[in-house]
Amino acid sequence: MRCVAALALALAPLLFACGGSGSKPPADQTSGSRAPIVVREDGVGPIDASTTATESAIRALFPGYDVKIDNTLGVPDVLVSGDGEVQLIVSGHESGAVMSVRVMSKRVTSEAGWRVGDKITDASRFGVCECMGDGLTCFAKQSHVGAVLDEDCMGKMEQAAMAGKPASSAYADIFAGDPAALASLAGHTIRMLLWRSGTHEASDDPPPPPEE
Repeated sequence: MRCVAALALALAPLLFACGGSGSKPPADQTSGSRAPIVVREDGVGPIDASTTATESAIRALFPGYDVKIDNTLGVPDVLVSGDGEVQLIVSGHESGAVMSVRVMSKRVTSEAGWRVGDKITDASRFGVCECMGDGLTCFAKQSHVGAVLDEDCMGKMEQAAMAGKPASSAYADIFAGDPAALASLAGHTIRMLLWRSGTHEASDDPPPPPEE
């Protein structure tokens, strides 16, 4: 009997280390304490048009996330990171209020049903598109929410300009909000989502040509 007891005591640490007790490792408390981020018409998560685009203000709104300033583009954007990736990039107006939020992670959902990495299935929802450095960006009709697509619009506009054509001619129908042209965007992948404090509507004025 003494030998059996001694053997049990000797094996106990090994069983515990190998999970022999059947217990599960503790959950990631940091990840579990984070509130999920959702893109809405009036903002992204706790961010809205009245939010101040400072590191301290954004950090207070996102407990459990890593929040820091990034000056890579020469302007002080605020990065919100979690689960080892940047999820949001927050940019501000000169007034200090949030101007836009770029959503970089598929972990962030949207009320529009769009998510980073998904393909566009119903391009008829687009109302207006514009060419940005991040790619062709299309907004839902009368919406603050846009989808940045895997379309190198800057490259195509530069090619048009080099051919002696107006740069905007590469996307003239899309920029004008032509339904058939917008429908051709179905199947494109969403690279990121964009929320802006102002809504977007189609305009008769062509967008400015890309900088040389």
